[in-house]
Amino acid sequence: MKAQLLGALLLAIGLPLHAQQAITPQRDITRISTNGIELQMLYTEIGWNNPHTHRALTFFRTNDKGPAQQIPLEINEKFVSTLQLESGPECAISGFRAFMLKSGLRLIYAEREGYWADSRRVTFTVLELKENDDPESDSAPILSFRQVNKFTSQRNFCDADKAMDAEIARLRR
Repeated sequence: MKAQLLGALLLAIGLPLHAQQAITPQRDITRISTNGIELQMLYTEIGWNNPHTHRALTFFRTNDKGPAQQIPLEINEKFVSTLQLESGPECAISGFRAFMLKSGLRLIYAEREGYWADSRRVTFTVLELKENDDPESDSAPILSFRQVNKFTSQRNFCDADKAMDAEIARLRR
């Protein structure tokens, strides 16, 4: 079942199955190497005394000479330091998928508005890891995840993860 969903997702974002590999976050830090760039994905959870889960996803590069270099993410023309992931017993309001490509690293961030049990359209933001080779004309950071595409689900969903699976399967047809 997971292989079918992964295949559908790969087809939906326009790349052949052999051209990318899904990245599963480890318990806390996942090391990623892509095109000579070594980075780490930090996956954390905020503990609450309720059934809702609040997670955060942050990317950074280690620095032997000082603090780590954070790799921001461009969402709606603004750079953010962390992707906020929220879920509860009813539904996930947001979720993500990460893929290693021949050309680099791609993230898909799914989110919807509303309360936990609401059903709404889900927005998918596609981001790719990019280096800024021209800081004079581009005000982006030296290294960041840049938004390359954005689309909205055709129907309403309660769960952002299920929306990602369903919409990608729909695009496969």
